[in-house]
Amino acid sequence: MRGLHGRLKRICNDLDKFYEEVIDKHMDPNRKSMEKENIVDVLLQLKKQRSFSVDLTNDHIKADMLVAATDTRAATPVWAMTALLKNPSVMKKVQAEIRTLYMGMLSINRDSAAWKDPEEFLPKRFFNSTIDFRGQDFELIPFGTGRRMCPGMPMAFASLDLILANLLNSFDWELPEGMTEKDIHLKCCQELHNIRRILSMFWLNIKPRSSKMY
Repeated sequence: MRGLHGRLKRICNDLDKFYEEVIDKHMDPNRKSMEKENIVDVLLQLKKQRSFSVDLTNDHIKADMLVAATDTRAATPVWAMTALLKNPSVMKKVQAEIRTLYMGMLSINRDSAAWKDPEEFLPKRFFNSTIDFRGQDFELIPFGTGRRMCPGMPMAFASLDLILANLLNSFDWELPEGMTEKDIHLKCCQELHNIRRILSMFWLNIKPRSSKMY
């Protein structure tokens, strides 16, 4: 009644078309060779070699890309939290280590020896800076570094820029009437899990912009 099944079907069809395009690009004989093969290249080679007892099809490859990319990410946290709930002493150790890591990274990224006015929001400080956030410069390591570096960094690059750009392009943002920028206090909300506290502080005035591009 709420149209969820129709929406799910449309999403599945869109994903099917997308994965088909990915496979077609990898099968293109004019495609530039890559130094490293990815999972699609490997699966296409297995399909060509007929290495399985059943004939591998494009549908099998698309299913593997979909399940490997989504189902495992959804299932792993569920199993991990279930195991931790069954072992509360282990959970306490993990929580202590993660919280120490978070606070350590926060201190490093806001080191006054590396940054002038580290508590101030000054994007222009990066304009002519050689410091990069990809884990090679320890003055700024929001994704960590070394073997424990966040594997989701490339996805963050692709998604966060798009999300913020669309939010800023599509809407005009204002604080509620009677509230100023000085009323926003973030000291108590620096940890990631406190994001709801930030959102519950106030109601924003959000106005959709005209579809006409200026």
